[in-house]
Amino acid sequence: MDLFPTGNNFVQQMHMTTQRDLSTRAFDAAALTGDDAALWNAAVEFEAFFINMMFREMRNTVNREDGIIPMSMGEEVFQEKLDTEMSAAAARGNGIGLAQVIFRQMSRGPEVVAASYLVNRNLIQNEEE
Repeated sequence: MDLFPTGNNFVQQMHMTTQRDLSTRAFDAAALTGDDAALWNAAVEFEAFFINMMFREMRNTVNREDGIIPMSMGEEVFQEKLDTEMSAAAARGNGIGLAQVIFRQMSRGPEVVAASYLVNRNLIQNEEE
């Protein structure tokens, strides 16, 4: 019986869950305070998270064991960290425009956005339970 999950999927899931939780907390704080700088930073973090998910899913479409030299677990971890850094750098630059859209949408008015955001977030959490 294996005590540890096979492959690196467990580590990937834990990393993605942590990133999602941090982004959610940043949006909560920015929405409640109405601070534009905090809102912008949260939007950029979310865009980096989204780009990183795209990279991960794109890499999952490639069979890593069919190459001349199969990737070791160390290479997979390095590739994931490199993808994380590249996605953060892309989001800090021009990115894909997601941060601008999120910022524009959420900066309409902190009271209105915070109320609707928290209501929607609570609905989603209740559905997950």
